[in-house]
Amino acid sequence: MRWLPAVAALAVLVGTIPAAPREAPFWDTVVKLQVATNFAQGLGMIVGNKTPMDELYAHVGRDGRRYSYYPPLACLAWLPTYWLKRLGGPAMWALPTLLALAGLAALLVAWARRLGIGPVAATAGALAACFATTLWPSCTHEYDSIAEALGLATLFWAAAGTRRRDWFIAGLALGACFCTRQTAAMLAVPALVLIALQKPGGWHPILQRVALVVAGGLPGLAATAAYNVYRWGSMFWLPGSEIPPAPFLSSTYLLGVASLLVSPGKGLLWYSPPLIAVLALLRPLAREWRAPLLALAAWLGAYILLLARTPHWPGEWCWGPRYLMGACVAIAPLTWWIVRWAADRAPKVRAAVACAGLACVLLQSLAIAPRPLFVVRDLVVRPMIASGEYQTRPTWKQPAPADWGRLYWVPGNSAIAAQARAVGRMLTGGDVPGPARLGDWALTLFAPLAAALALIAVRRGARLSSSPAPPSSGAGSASAAAPAP
Repeated sequence: MRWLPAVAALAVLVGTIPAAPREAPFWDTVVKLQVATNFAQGLGMIVGNKTPMDELYAHVGRDGRRYSYYPPLACLAWLPTYWLKRLGGPAMWALPTLLALAGLAALLVAWARRLGIGPVAATAGALAACFATTLWPSCTHEYDSIAEALGLATLFWAAAGTRRRDWFIAGLALGACFCTRQTAAMLAVPALVLIALQKPGGWHPILQRVALVVAGGLPGLAATAAYNVYRWGSMFWLPGSEIPPAPFLSSTYLLGVASLLVSPGKGLLWYSPPLIAVLALLRPLAREWRAPLLALAAWLGAYILLLARTPHWPGEWCWGPRYLMGACVAIAPLTWWIVRWAADRAPKVRAAVACAGLACVLLQSLAIAPRPLFVVRDLVVRPMIASGEYQTRPTWKQPAPADWGRLYWVPGNSAIAAQARAVGRMLTGGDVPGPARLGDWALTLFAPLAAALALIAVRRGARLSSSPAPPSSGAGSASAAAPAP
């Protein structure tokens, strides 16, 4: 059933594109689209004459022109949006990230099939990871942290196979991820874990796999380094990199770590609840898929330890910890296990499992419309400013540590509570932040509908492919039935 990855990718696109916002995009997207447009028009990879905030986005390069601080692929990824507009199509600001989400679904299915997972469970795992976690709202609102999730899925796919060239392909993917987000350098950690754990062991096979990954990653690394030299005259310097990190084990650092994991406002577990089930079922999951789960844990631990030192870990007023969306790949093995476990259970148990999955999808739908950035700003931050509780200045900057407690640890100030209030206002006809209407939120129902139709199609296709072929009529039938001489 080689068409399974395409079915999962199509289901993701059908489920996400209708609800993708058409209003003014995220500021980062505006700048990336400016660079992509200038590149397509032969002007070079420069920003426009005016960005949403020149102080933040426009930096003078060594040639006197203005550049963004993004790596090259982070901007060129928005060429499909530019081309669609040139062809007279709609303004699909999230098209690149939604295409990446569809690609992730296809990769997760390909990984599952390599491991011998059945077609229904493989498809269900991919769709659960894409619809029931922060991956969906984050990609809908144009955040490109999906790159790390794609890199992890490619590594898991390579480690599940036996062909050496798969590690070269994984290296190409890691290089592309680094060319999109330089934090993707942390993917070297799970790559090394998977390379060390794959059979056959021994230094020679391990070094071969390392060499293949490095060779595949060189084009992306070289492109990023050359672009930095072209802009700034240095391979490593980036605007803003002089911001001092928080010391390890300081109160600011520990608060950042705790906030990323369990705070009501940013906790990974609350914004992707299936991860709670991953922790609860870690022992049986690790028995079957030890290597990928160990690699994922190594990546997540290393990334959190470094991310919490920076002042950027909250990711502004977005839905959950958007920089950690790669952890949602763990939902795929969880779903494989649950599908197999539920197969022999009573219909009521299977219905309860399906309802739990639907509840997780509906939770993510809260963050699709209206845009969380507007909701948290208008319903949480601005009231705090008016009451004198908000201390960050200027107020558009990343929240300062003095505001983390009120923003992220007061349940009523969380993005979940704010989005629920905003959707409640839409249901009752009230005003909501941003240009959102009830019909915009209703379009999120395409996601569970697309997932259900895809699973029905895969289930039917699996039954047809496994059923014996009907006997043919005539002499051919008689000769086939005759015993061999």
